Amino acid sequence: RLGSQEGYPGLDARWFWTFQTAFWSALALFSIANSINLGDSPTQAWRILLAEAGGFAVTGLAHYTLLRPSRLWSLGRRAALALTVSVATTAAYVLGIFVSYFIIAPVEGPPSLATGEITRLEFLLMSAPRWMFLNFPVFVGWSGFYLALDSARRLRAQEKRLYESMMLAKDAQVKMLRFQLNPHFLFNTLNAVSSLLLDKRTEDADAMLGRLARFLRFALEVLPDDETTLEDEIAAQRLYLEIEQIRFEERLQIAFDVEAGCLPALVPTLILQPLLENAVKYGVSRSTRPVHVRVCARRIDANRLELCVT
Repeated sequence: RLGSQEGYPGLDARWFWTFQTAFWSALALFSIANSINLGDSPTQAWRILLAEAGGFAVTGLAHYTLLRPSRLWSLGRRAALALTVSVATTAAYVLGIFVSYFIIAPVEGPPSLATGEITRLEFLLMSAPRWMFLNFPVFVGWSGFYLALDSARRLRAQEKRLYESMMLAKDAQVKMLRFQLNPHFLFNTLNAVSSLLLDKRTEDADAMLGRLARFLRFALEVLPDDETTLEDEIAAQRLYLEIEQIRFEERLQIAFDVEAGCLPALVPTLILQPLLENAVKYGVSRSTRPVHVRVCARRIDANRLELCVT
């Protein structure tokens, strides 16, 4: 199998045609300048342009039929394929040279061709090895540039996907930490609501669901890297503790000691959540006596804030 259409894209259409146009345009200009320097008439430049157009066409065909479909092969296999393609495209290029110089508008050839001692086909077979030798490096160079650019693009795509995967993993990790309001919290809360309804304490159940809805709305609407004011953070955590207070009743006593000047300060969203969950999980739930959970906030200096849960 030459390779699926999935995986790393390598040279896309825009990059390939940019490379293709630049390579063959530069080669055409160099060949025309060299031809004129050797004494050929500028009016014969069309022959060179025709030959280079043939090279442009055959390498483009090689890209779409052989090199692009094999982009998931190992580099060694692709290099071997590229070498084979270089031989084939050189042969096609040589044929294009012969057609432009000796078929479409024939130039003066060797005397043996002019006198009919040899046919055009015999002349082509005699000249082809030399022409192949002279032009083969051009197509090897094209293949080398092609593989280098293709590998660089594939590597760039790999790096991009790796970076995206790392960012997704990081976001997932942050979200998992945020939702240490984990399924146990949600399950326990809904179970408590169910118990309240069975006890016909509908007002308490309704209040608990209202607090849960407001708390989840706050938790789900913020992004992982968002900051919020300490005032909003305290309001969200108050909702969380009041929900737990309905569950544990007199076993959970809550207090907030926050300096008024701290409330506008920006803090990471849900920064207090893991601390409060641990306090409830390891302090309140394991105790049969009332447990006091206290949230404190004070300003250390103009740029620092101290938060604590005791």
